[in-house]
Amino acid sequence: MSFLLTEELKTTAVELQDLIQAKVGVRKFSTTYNQIRQSVLEVRRGRKVAKVLQMTTNPGAAAKRKIQRNVIKKGSRKRKERGFL
Repeated sequence: MSFLLTEELKTTAVELQDLIQAKVGVRKFSTTYNQIRQSVLEVRRGRKVAKVLQMTTNPGAAAKRKIQRNVIKKGSRKRKERGFL
């Protein structure tokens, strides 16, 4: 079920992208699309740098977050083993 929705969403996204590209032109679409992608990558890099800085400046908080993340993953695995998604 989830796979079908994902495929439908991808198809719709590609159709929308094609429509926008036809409306504004290939060159304008490409430059704007690449600007958006670059800004997203910069935000991700910024988060990664902030995470590394926090690990070095405040290792206690970083360890606490890591433990919490592992607890969540453990609960997720238990749910999957029992058959509950």
